[in-house]
Amino acid sequence: MAEALHRCGLEVHVTGDELTVVGGQAQSAEIPCYGDHRIHMALCALAATVPGGLQLDSADAVDVSWPGFHQSLGIRRSQ
Repeated sequence: MAEALHRCGLEVHVTGDELTVVGGQAQSAEIPCYGDHRIHMALCALAATVPGGLQLDSADAVDVSWPGFHQSLGIRRSQ
């Protein structure tokens, strides 16, 4: 998650199991989700706030826990 947030232009600090977003303005970016549905779903929430959105891979991985996730949120499924 820290890597993904950093790719979006956000400054983050990681200490142990704690991640703190220090600041910055989120910007459009291409972010790998490594086949992890949890990462993809969390970043979809961030993508809704970023001008130009985010390009996320691993859209199919979401079907493991929530088939129809993208449709339920009214967002376009890219992959």
